[in-house]
Amino acid sequence: MCNGVWIKTYGCQMNDYDSGKIMSLLGRHNFHKVDSCQDESCGVVIFNTCHIRDKADQKLFSDIGRLKEIREKRLKKERPFVIVVTGCVAQALGVEITRRSANVDVVIGIQSAHKLPEAIEAVQQYQRSVKKYSPIISIGECNDEKFKCFSTVGASHLGPCAFVTVQEGCKNFCSYCVVPKTRGTEYSRPLAGIKEEVELLIKNGIKEITLGGQNVNAYEGVDENGGKFDLVDLIEEVAGYPEILRIRFLSSHPCNMSKRIIEAFGRIPSLMPALHLPVQAGSDRILRMMNRHYDRSIYLDIITKLRDICPEIALSSDFIVGFPGESDDDFAATLDLAKRVRYAKSYYFKFSPRPNTPAENMPDQIPEEVKEKRLEILQELLDSQQQEFNSETVGSVQSVLFERIGRHDGQIIGRTPYNQPVYVEAEAGIIGSERQVHITDLDKHSLGGILV
Repeated sequence: MCNGVWIKTYGCQMNDYDSGKIMSLLGRHNFHKVDSCQDESCGVVIFNTCHIRDKADQKLFSDIGRLKEIREKRLKKERPFVIVVTGCVAQALGVEITRRSANVDVVIGIQSAHKLPEAIEAVQQYQRSVKKYSPIISIGECNDEKFKCFSTVGASHLGPCAFVTVQEGCKNFCSYCVVPKTRGTEYSRPLAGIKEEVELLIKNGIKEITLGGQNVNAYEGVDENGGKFDLVDLIEEVAGYPEILRIRFLSSHPCNMSKRIIEAFGRIPSLMPALHLPVQAGSDRILRMMNRHYDRSIYLDIITKLRDICPEIALSSDFIVGFPGESDDDFAATLDLAKRVRYAKSYYFKFSPRPNTPAENMPDQIPEEVKEKRLEILQELLDSQQQEFNSETVGSVQSVLFERIGRHDGQIIGRTPYNQPVYVEAEAGIIGSERQVHITDLDKHSLGGILV
């Protein structure tokens, strides 16, 4: 049998979500997951790609190239070995992928992921018969069909926490971003499909749900009667399931951070006091060039309102350094904003031009060595803020939802409401339960504690 599937997932949690759904869907067609493409039962390799960062396609083709020898050996033995590319690079490049690599059998865009089983089975039949065939390419632009399919398949992972995509795409058209071209300009799933998926997850023991989207707080769905349904309505709907102890959402855009969403942090107990709100830069001039549609005063006002409603809220963010034209003063404004906000956690990146975006050809591209230096300075500041936030937790008692076994014997890992990883020495039976933990230790990126 050659029905083993190895999936390599690049990028964000939404890609992780898609990979889990793909694997569950393939499981209905007698495929099973394997841990390596070297596994003797592996007959399908799927690359679920991300197009956000620089050189994404180079990494993909390098990974495909490493499979050439094993693929040729399997095919000579008349054993199917199907290579699939899906995700954002598939959506962006389409047929170009098969032009650049003859080893790719299937290119499936994001909105056609539900068609994978039939595409893989078709290629397997061709390979078994040793007939010549053309690669199967399907990009697609309709989210409805995919999500109708995804609503009925469970997660392929074990654990109490799940990610549920409720919104895809973005219509903000930031000058550096390819999301509108790869994920579309915005789509919100109807409530019925989301509820169906949530109820299936509950049957599988899920206790925490993260509602996800490229611009999740722009969610504008419809309920069963065709009425409008926003993100807060959706949070309240999920909070109505007593089995769901915790709710989170990401990623948000400041322009869609409404008063209603802010106030939800003060009145919905299961909505965790943690928010990821990307700012990208602290300079108004750079924010305009990025086409972010807000300035630093608007962003800081949102932070003030959030902390008025929920003083203990943990804030995280994304930053880009070295955007074209970024001066020393612009970078200083970013450092100043970070100091004012005091983040619990942040992600930081050097600007990397993406093909066919306005920022790709902007004048005054910043030299690589300047980007490196600025990233180092920002990283030092943001990492120190994370350490400070975590150190303030030491000595306190926190509610921790335990998710998985740790790397060391007897170690179990969970998270606080503020999304901080915590490890304790305990039996694996506590996984899936929420327990009180006395925080005693601080590591670089996690906390240690003792069950109360």
